Amino acid sequence: EDLNSNSDPAAQDLVSKAKFFHIRRDLKKAKKTYEAALRIQTKEFGEDDPTVASTLDAMGLVFLDEINHKEALEKFNRALAIRENKLGRHVDTAQTYEHIGMVFQEQKKRERAEEMFRKALDIKLEVLPKAHPELTQLYDQIAVSLNKRGKFAEATAVYKELLASTLQVHGEDHPDVVFAYNGISSLLAGKNRLNDALEILDKSLEICDRIQQRGHFNLDKTILGATLNNKARVKRDLGDYDAAAELFNQVLNIQRATIGEMHRLTADTYEELSRLYYKQEMLEDGINAFTKALEIHRKVLGDDHPKTKQLVQSHSEYSNLELNERAQALTKQGAEMAAEGDLEKAMELLQEALDIYKETVGVHPFTAIVYGSIAAIKLDQGLLDDAIAASAEALKILRRALGDDHAKTKARMEEHRVLLSLFLQVNRS
Repeated sequence: EDLNSNSDPAAQDLVSKAKFFHIRRDLKKAKKTYEAALRIQTKEFGEDDPTVASTLDAMGLVFLDEINHKEALEKFNRALAIRENKLGRHVDTAQTYEHIGMVFQEQKKRERAEEMFRKALDIKLEVLPKAHPELTQLYDQIAVSLNKRGKFAEATAVYKELLASTLQVHGEDHPDVVFAYNGISSLLAGKNRLNDALEILDKSLEICDRIQQRGHFNLDKTILGATLNNKARVKRDLGDYDAAAELFNQVLNIQRATIGEMHRLTADTYEELSRLYYKQEMLEDGINAFTKALEIHRKVLGDDHPKTKQLVQSHSEYSNLELNERAQALTKQGAEMAAEGDLEKAMELLQEALDIYKETVGVHPFTAIVYGSIAAIKLDQGLLDDAIAASAEALKILRRALGDDHAKTKARMEEHRVLLSLFLQVNRS
C-alpha cells in the first residue's frame, strides 16, 4: 500500500518539476515550485497528510544543499512530526531522521547526528531485509560521526559490521563491500596510515572492475567516484601529485556524468585540483580550476552565501598570475646573479620576489624557495646568523605548506641541519 497515495495532479506535476530543478541545481526554482505544490497539498489534504510530509522532506534537502541549516531543520522536523503520527515506524520516518542527522553532521553536532542516524537505522533494520542498500549510507554516517569524535575503534567496528553483513548476503563482489572498504580506508588515512589505506582502496577498485566486467550488479558511478576521490587524497598526502591530479580528473568526469557540473561536490573537486596544481607550481591550471569552483558556488548558492564569500576572498591567492610570474622570473634572475658572483644584485632581485610572494601567496613553497636562496647568499657573504634565519623561515613555510614528510621539506631540513652544525663549529672555535 502506498502511504503517500494522496495526490492532486497539479501538485504532483509541480513536485516532479521541483525535483527536476533540484537535479539541475536550480535551487531557487526548486524551492519556489515545492512551495506551490505544498500550498495545493495542504489545502486539499490538510497539514498532517503524508503527502505534505514528503514534499516538506524534499524541500529540506534543497535547503540542505544551500547549506541553510535553519530552514532545512524546520522542514525536516515538520515532516518528521507528520510521519511519526501517521506512519509510525516506517521507512519514510527513518528517512527523515537520517536527513535531520545530516544537518547536525554539517553543523558539527556529532552526538545529535549519531542519535538521529541510529534512530533511522533501528527502524530500517526492523522493516527492511538484511544488507538492504538503504542501510549502507546510515552505517557510513554513524561511523563518520564516531570518528569525528575521536572514536576510531568504534567507527571501524561499524564499517566491519556493514562489511560482514554484506559479505554474508552478497559475497565480495558487491558495491556495498566497496563502500565499507572505502570507509575503513578513510579512517586509516585519518590516522596517517596512508599505505594501509592505499592497499584497501586498490582492493576496492579491483572489486569495481570485477563488478563492471561481470555485470552482476549495477555499479553506481558515484561509488567508483568516491573510491577514486579517496585514492586521490591519499596519493596527494603521500606527495604523488601527478597521480593525485590524474585521479581527481577522473572523479570530475564521473561527477559531470552523474551529479552534473553545477553541484557543490563538483566544485569541491575543482577546489582540490586547484590546490594540487598550486603545489605543483602550475599556476595557470590552479587559477582555472579555482575559478571554476567559484563559478559553480556562485551559480548554486548565490553571491551572498558564506561559502561563496569565502571563495571570493580566497580567490585573491589565485588571481595574481602576472605578479607571480614576475616573482618567478625575479627568483630565477636572482639565482643567475648569485652564480655570477653579484650577490648584492641577487639580493635585490630576491627581495622583490619575496615581497610579491608574501602579498600574493603567503605560506607557499614559492616563498620558501626564495628564503632558501637568500640563505645561500647570506652564507656566501659570511653572514651565518642571517643565513640560519632565512633557512628557518623556509623550513617553517615548507612544514606548514607540505608537511614534514614531503621531499622538499626533508631536503630543507638537511640543509638547515648543516647550517646549524656550521654555527656550532664556528662558535666552538
